[in-house]
Amino acid sequence: MISGAVLYNPFEGDGKTVAMANNFTITNSAGITASFVDKCAGHPTPNNGAYHYHGLPNCVTAKVDKTGKPSHIIGFALDGFPIYGDRDTKGKQITAKNLDQCNGVISATPEFQKGIYHYVLLGTADARSSIACFHGEVDASQIQAMPAMGGGGMPMPDTAAAAKKLGITEDVLKAAFGTTMPPDIAAAAKILGVTEAVLLDALGIQVKP
Repeated sequence: MISGAVLYNPFEGDGKTVAMANNFTITNSAGITASFVDKCAGHPTPNNGAYHYHGLPNCVTAKVDKTGKPSHIIGFALDGFPIYGDRDTKGKQITAKNLDQCNGVISATPEFQKGIYHYVLLGTADARSSIACFHGEVDASQIQAMPAMGGGGMPMPDTAAAAKKLGITEDVLKAAFGTTMPPDIAAAAKILGVTEAVLLDALGIQVKP
């Protein structure tokens, strides 16, 4: 993202809890309130403190957009496509019904008047709050280097669907990945007796050779 922080998928480490929907707050004796996700739709990771977003970072859009005006580029996903806020070129709010399953759309933007595929962060508190999948291809080395918990715009793979496609149980698939972060795709593929390409395909991840 242009702020220097990273955009994660909508979920926490369990792959089920929507971060933006689980935004509880705690107020201490001094009256200071802290929230699970801050006003910029972000928080640090528990392991290394790396700050990241799970949704539309209003503190960033406030710097590059004007009220009621079009959204501008606020970042790029791993497949190279730009990421925008939730306003179209006329300043009208974009909704989920306007987007594909990855939270993307082909339309004109301030930077690409002739139109371009781009992702849209809707500012919602549900599973549509961030990128859901990739429209383009992602370099295999980027997948191996991705941070834990889906960093860098990495969507959480549907392990249940992947396991079904591979003809195994979801528990077997998760056991193959283990607890190592980032996951070792090559090692998991070897354990499962399939090629990396087959495993990545089952996970719905397209990679560049």
